[in-house]
Parts: sequence; structure tokens; C-alpha cells
Amino acid sequence: MKKFEFPLDKVLSVRKYKNDEAEIELGKAVSRLEVLEGELNNIAVLYSEIPLKYSGLSDINDLSQLENYTLFLNTKKEDLLKQITAAKLVVEEKRKLYIEAHKELKVLENLKEKAMNEYKKNVTREQDNVLDDIINSHKY
Repeated sequence: MKKFEFPLDKVLSVRKYKNDEAEIELGKAVSRLEVLEGELNNIAVLYSEIPLKYSGLSDINDLSQLENYTLFLNTKKEDLLKQITAAKLVVEEKRKLYIEAHKELKVLENLKEKAMNEYKKNVTREQDNVLDDIINSHKY
């Protein structure tokens, strides 16, 4: 009996490649989002340190520096929030693409599995027929 061959193997390999690529792209997008969220957490830590570092200031230059520093942190925070929002949209888009690629891959994998099961049934049936023929030929 000939070896099992799935007629859509090339299509299956292309879909596996697309699935892997979509998974990699999703991973990159999630990683980028995590980096941005980490930077935002760093800004929050810097905000929390302001009262400790600048308590008891009375010099106008120091107070001016504190105000500039606070404005810088606010600007940085707003920029990060915009980047995080955009990154979340990208992650969602990449997630949808990955889910679609994964569904397409699963469809073909299921078809291959059904074809393999059918092939195994046929092989078993043929082997049973051969064995029956051998047993029947020895009786006569």
C-alpha cells in the first residue's frame, strides 16, 4: 500500500507559515505595549518620588525646576498614554489576524486528520481482506 499523502500539504504548510508569522507579529506588538506600560509605570514612580525629593524647597530656582520637571513628566505621561492607546489598537488588530490565521490552519489540520483516519481505515480494511483471502485459500 502506498504511503499516506495529503493533497493539500503545500497549502497546509503555507497556512502554518502564515500562522507562525501572525503569532510572531502579535508577540512583537504585545512586547511593544508592555514596554510602553513599563515606561508609564516608571513615570508613576517618578511622580511618587517628587514629594520626598523636593519637600521643604524655598528657593525660587528650585521651585521653578520642580515645576519644569512636573511639566516634563506630565508631557511624557500624555505622550506615553497616546502611544499605549495606539499600541493597544495594533495588538487587537494583530490578535484578530492571528485568530483568523489559526482558524484557517485548524480547518486544514482537521481535514488532514480526517483524511489520515480514512486512510488508516482503508489500510486496515485491505489488510483484513488480504488476511481473509490467505485464510480462505488455505482451507481449500
